[in-house]
Amino acid sequence: MSFDGSFAEPPVVVVLTPQGTDSSNDDPVAVVIKDVTTDGFKGAAVEPPAIEDGSHGSWKGQSINYFAVAKGTQHLGNDQVMIQAGTFSSTAWACSECSSLSWQKVSFPSQFSSIPAILAGVQTSNNVPNYVPKQGAPGIDVWMQTAVKSTSKKDVQIMIERGKTAGKKDTALSKAEDIGWIAVETVNTATVTSLDGSTVEFFSSVSSAKVQGWNGKAAGYNLNFPGQQKLGSFPTVVASKNTRNGGHGGWLRMKSTQADAAYVCIDETSKNGNDRKHPQEEKIGMVAASDNFEVNTAS
Repeated sequence: MSFDGSFAEPPVVVVLTPQGTDSSNDDPVAVVIKDVTTDGFKGAAVEPPAIEDGSHGSWKGQSINYFAVAKGTQHLGNDQVMIQAGTFSSTAWACSECSSLSWQKVSFPSQFSSIPAILAGVQTSNNVPNYVPKQGAPGIDVWMQTAVKSTSKKDVQIMIERGKTAGKKDTALSKAEDIGWIAVETVNTATVTSLDGSTVEFFSSVSSAKVQGWNGKAAGYNLNFPGQQKLGSFPTVVASKNTRNGGHGGWLRMKSTQADAAYVCIDETSKNGNDRKHPQEEKIGMVAASDNFEVNTAS
């Protein structure tokens, strides 16, 4: 995937996994990324190791929403929205059986005026460098998403999430992975001018604890845009779990969007649909825009 322009250094990239184009196959699947450069990144839809048939349907032509932000502090919409981003390396991970977790506390360079929305994602694939996803192939050997908790105005705690694919007796990751985070000031609406001269409406929010698991609820869980803000027929949405209330971990997937809402749910690493309910409610950090945009925030 190529950026429309180039960054001065590799940015932080966070993607949101959609439902997929093949509605007849709803196996657990997530988009993972690696090789983030100044010009783009590699991404692929992969299944957990427990799903051995690799039959997550065709993803050819599937659009993937992502948010790429330069490391450091940026401002959008005439300084209405402060965004901070960074990375750290870690081998620590959470799992469904893990009772003691080694969370990484990330301190923001500047304190926010309110609790920000957090977007997070693993940026590398150092523990599975040679895995090649393809139709019918086994699931990825080492499953890695991100877990987030305890966001405050000045910091947040993040770590790698392996869910039900690993247990407390499993060995540590052999190589450190880079975890990327983006903290976004919440705002009901801000007008952003893209480099091509077009304007888009942008917002960010943190939901109340309401989103649950992939349980056959066709529309997903409704996250209204603030103030019933309407962002056009096909808004661009990127979001992440901002809590870890369910011990099985899980990751966010988007089922659909409309002008004033996104419909999302939490998926889990299980072949049995009954084990993907994720009954614990989670908070979601979300950003949305009326269209794709690119800005240069360098001073």
